[in-house]
Formats: sequence, structure tokens, C-alpha cells
Amino acid sequence: MIVSRVTRLARNISALACIGLASASLVAAEETSSSRTQLSMTAATTMEFQTKIAHAYDLRDNLTLKLSASVSPVSVNATAGTSWLPFPFLELALNSSIGSGWNISIADGLRINQRVEGTNDSELVGSAFAGLVLGVEGGAAFQLDYAALVPGDWNHILFRTYHGLKYQAFTAADAGESWLYQADEGENRNGWSYEGTTFIGYQMPVILNTIGLLAEGNLYLYDSPEGEIWGDDLMQWILGAVMNFTVTSKLGLTIISQARTARNFTSATEDYGFYQDRVVTDDPVRLQFYRFAAILTLTL
Repeated sequence: MIVSRVTRLARNISALACIGLASASLVAAEETSSSRTQLSMTAATTMEFQTKIAHAYDLRDNLTLKLSASVSPVSVNATAGTSWLPFPFLELALNSSIGSGWNISIADGLRINQRVEGTNDSELVGSAFAGLVLGVEGGAAFQLDYAALVPGDWNHILFRTYHGLKYQAFTAADAGESWLYQADEGENRNGWSYEGTTFIGYQMPVILNTIGLLAEGNLYLYDSPEGEIWGDDLMQWILGAVMNFTVTSKLGLTIISQARTARNFTSATEDYGFYQDRVVTDDPVRLQFYRFAAILTLTL
């Protein structure tokens, strides 16, 4: 069974959706109000699978309402948000989310992650739908398309960078308590984090319509006592090469190959089960291969 194993899977899909949006957003002010619905399916070599349906409705004055729902083998989520383009090169966004999860034999969707008393081991506790994972995020994106300055089908050099703050909480977790969501590493705590993505690419009027590089950054802002010991203060990076294919006018396929940073722990602590007992080395991070992923998107 293909199982979602990454907390930020939905965010990764949204980041990939920036392909071509820099170009489209520059002419949004000239478009009439409309709505659009997309169905997407994501699979990856890290045993991820997610199905998502998203609806966007253009209101007025470049204001868009966005709704989505997604499901994986261990979780279900819904989001609602708005985006506003006060200028063609600037997008302001505010989003909220709600989700929950369950546990199966090969993956955990939602659990409390705690230290086994008197040891360095960890244990996952909690039943299915033990609570809700709530989130709110606000941020801004700066985006450019060279073809807006020099028109031409082969002049679409795209750039988009987004930066935001996100608060996420598991309703069954106490302050400072760690929890796992969507079979991730179990290092989440109720609190704030920084979320950022940057994409630079080239769009062409052929089947392989976009190629580019995508960088995603995440930084915990929990301010945990002694958190720098286990690397809580280190930025987590995911770097990828992206190809987007226009299969038909309504069907698109995105292929991405990604690497990510991982923390280096001392030999004495690297095998500890509970992550807060590990100690990062003086050379705290390394870059390692992460995954191949495919996203199939159908416009309904």
C-alpha cells in the first residue's frame, strides 16, 4: 500500500502549483470572475499517496477564494483560504486548515510521540481520530514573468518566491508535547514555524511546458529550551528539479526529483529513539536524496 509519510505533502503540492502561476497571475487583473476545479493525485518513491480536490473562485479586485479537501491512506484534510494581488508582482495569502488521522499496520497517521521513561527510546501513543490538527498561515509571494515585459511565447522566464508564518496545533497535545502527523518524523509541537518556497523556471509552448528548480524551506520557531542541541534551530531544506507536461488542455503531469537536508548526530546519540536526546555535531547537516514524485492534475 502506498502511504503518505510526510507532514508537508500538501504544502509540497501547493509549491509545485506555482509552475506557470507567475505568468497567469500577471494578467489576472484583466480576467473576468470565474471558478475552476482541479483534481490531483500524488505518488512518490517515499511511499506517499494523496488525492486532492481544489476549487478556486475569482471574486473581485484580484481576490480569490480557495477551498480544498485531500485524503491519504492515514489522514484527511480540508483547507480554506484567500489570495489577493494588489499588484501583478505581489500576492498576499491567508489560509486555514483542519485535519485528522488514523493508524494502520504499516504507518501512523496521528500520534503523540513521547520518551519512554528512564530511557532514550520513544513510543507513539493515541488512537485514531484522537484530535484535530488545526493550522493557520499567512504570507506573501513576489513573482515575475519576463514575458510580461518582453512579450513572446518563448520569453516566459518565471520567478516566484513565497514566505510565510504558520501556526499548527494538535488539539490532544499539551504544550511542549511532540506529535506525529501523516507518518512524519514526529517532531511537531504546537506552535509557529516559517514556511518558504522559491521557484525559478522556463515555460515553453510545447508538451514539456515548464522546467525549473524548486527550493522549500521550513524552520521551527518553537523556542524550545536547549532545542539547538538536537538541531531544532536548523533550517530544513528540500531542493528539487521540476518538469511539467501539458498532456491535454485539461490534464497536466508534474515530475520532480528532490534532495533534502538531514541532521548529523554524534555517534553516541544517533541511534537514540527519542529525537530530543540526540546531539548534532559541529557539522550539523548533510544533503541526501529524498524522493521522485509525480503529480497528475485534471482540470474539471
